[in-house]
Amino acid sequence: MKVNSLVFKGASYPKVGTPHPQASPTRSEGTFSNYASNFVREFIKANFTPVERKTTDESDSIEENKDDNRPLPTLEGDTSPKFEKTGVDKFFGEDSKEQAERIRRQSAFKDLKTWRLLHLIVKTGADMKEEQFALQLISQFNQIFKAEKLKLMLTHYEIMSLGSDFGLVEVVKDACTISSLKEEMYKQNIFNFNVFFEKYHGKNTEKARKRFCRSLAAYSLVCYFLQIKDRHNGNIMLHKQGHLVHIDFGFFLSNAPGKGLEFERKVPFKLLNEYIEVLGGPRSTLFQEFRKLFYK
Repeated sequence: MKVNSLVFKGASYPKVGTPHPQASPTRSEGTFSNYASNFVREFIKANFTPVERKTTDESDSIEENKDDNRPLPTLEGDTSPKFEKTGVDKFFGEDSKEQAERIRRQSAFKDLKTWRLLHLIVKTGADMKEEQFALQLISQFNQIFKAEKLKLMLTHYEIMSLGSDFGLVEVVKDACTISSLKEEMYKQNIFNFNVFFEKYHGKNTEKARKRFCRSLAAYSLVCYFLQIKDRHNGNIMLHKQGHLVHIDFGFFLSNAPGKGLEFERKVPFKLLNEYIEVLGGPRSTLFQEFRKLFYK
């Protein structure tokens, strides 16, 4: 599987449903998937210049004029301190709001009220339909949790399948994978996940731990019911505010990578000792809250 990144500059996007000037007259109207597939191919060919391709999880940005103000779920009052008072956060990179303001000041469309910075990954080499279906199911779980007024946190992001082996993935902002986070932790001589929480969040550590607890319980339930597999540290992210975000749902229900790992068949969800340590240990108040959230 390969992840390609493109830089899109100075483009004006028509709204969905508006015929593209270069679109074929025989294209069936009213079908968003057909429109999106043709639109992406023709628009990239006509307006965009590809740059060096990357095979990492890094993504570039797209400036968009579309009137879509749906933000990714975030928590207000993010006051997480950085290890350095100046410069970019070494663990989570540049803050998404600061990045958007910086790019908007340089944009030719900065005066438009509908201006928005959209982060996307162009993913190729895999059928995105199954992963898109998994995100739709997880979104239903999130609606059920809210309807029942449960303090469970799931982060929704968009996936759009545009063909048999390619699609678009919305980037989860202000977060990084556990794998890349630990690499940076080791560089900073931090070898314990709980110690990282305390050093990074400072006086906001307890709030971050509560977010971690509620997201851990939510994704544990989702992984249990949907039998989501392949839960390694590259497929689990940590948001800078403390909550977990699972990504890459290519294997769930009866599907598993390869022949399926033995321990994944026996363990219904991922609960590590280091996660329990962040909660304060098996006798802590937060761990008891995790248990209640899981079976409530």
